[in-house]
Amino acid sequence: MRGRVSVVGLTADDPALGLTCRLHPWQEFHSASVVKVIILAALLRELQSDHDDLTSGQAALARAMITESSNAAASALWAEVGRAGLSGFLAAAGMTRTELGPGGYWGLTEVNPHDEMLLLRLLITSNRVLDRWSRDCALRLMAAVTPDQRWGVAAGAAADATAHLKNGWLPDPELWVINSIGDFTRAGGGDYSIVVLTMDNPTMDYGISTVEAVATVINQSLAGS
Repeated sequence: MRGRVSVVGLTADDPALGLTCRLHPWQEFHSASVVKVIILAALLRELQSDHDDLTSGQAALARAMITESSNAAASALWAEVGRAGLSGFLAAAGMTRTELGPGGYWGLTEVNPHDEMLLLRLLITSNRVLDRWSRDCALRLMAAVTPDQRWGVAAGAAADATAHLKNGWLPDPELWVINSIGDFTRAGGGDYSIVVLTMDNPTMDYGISTVEAVATVINQSLAGS
């Protein structure tokens, strides 16, 4: 990060090593599209509480929202889950410093590296918030993000690691917010997670370069764990 003008907050967590790395974990950032993982998780939690499956319409919206980063799909599910459902999920997940965006402005949700790591941990560990079906559904969609959006925390990942990721980008209003979060699973074990949130980037590409420079060092360091 030396010489970069980006404001960066990050967390990296490797449970097998008992290793967690943090930099400005409570720094607040506008979420941009990484909030779509929260929307998905809140929807899945509601369905599991009601012992329901995704309808065909919900499944199509969820896939478009995560794999293609469809804003229209996100707006539809944000409205369907509602602020009560979204807030209930955040409370259950312990994401106490995440603040939902006003009205329908889900991209202006205030997130931080600490809470985003709590979210990622829920997806790869057994817990009381999301059951196995919900976790598998979320991870499957995050692993199927379209190739043109598979930048960010996936940079430098080992060939045997499956990256389950979601990125977000937003001119806010002129300087860019560039965020990337992801879980990494490996057949032999050694799953880990990375959150890199940035703002004050002069261009989108500049922010992506900052995120990927950080992620490459982390992924290469954990490749042999």
